[in-house]
Amino acid sequence: MYQPTERIQELLNACEQIISHMEVSDSHQVLFEKIKQQLINSRQQFQFETHDSHTFMQLQLTMYELSSHLEKLQESVLNDYQVYTNDSIDDYEALSYKEQIDAPSIYHAKIDYYSTTKLLSNLDKINSELKQII
Repeated sequence: MYQPTERIQELLNACEQIISHMEVSDSHQVLFEKIKQQLINSRQQFQFETHDSHTFMQLQLTMYELSSHLEKLQESVLNDYQVYTNDSIDDYEALSYKEQIDAPSIYHAKIDYYSTTKLLSNLDKINSELKQII
């Protein structure tokens, strides 16, 4: 069974791995880079700092801020995904994998959207673990 601090570290590592594979459009690059840097910094700080109440509270504040930024990014990438599919996301997702990857810009928009969903889920899990500690 994981200790909360181990689980938090695992989730932060997973978030960093997810974000490292995203390819957002140029119009979202500034927000994306801010989120990416915040995640990297949070993971490094949590990994190397003493785990005390101050560290946990600071991480919790950062997770709330990251969630807010991620929600904005998710809204933008969902909009891109809808535009690229002509508001036919369900039709696009009904295509075979081969057919989907034949349209790389649409496929990356899809992956970016689902990546933001997973990132938000992981941040919620981190906050749940932090609530157990604080």
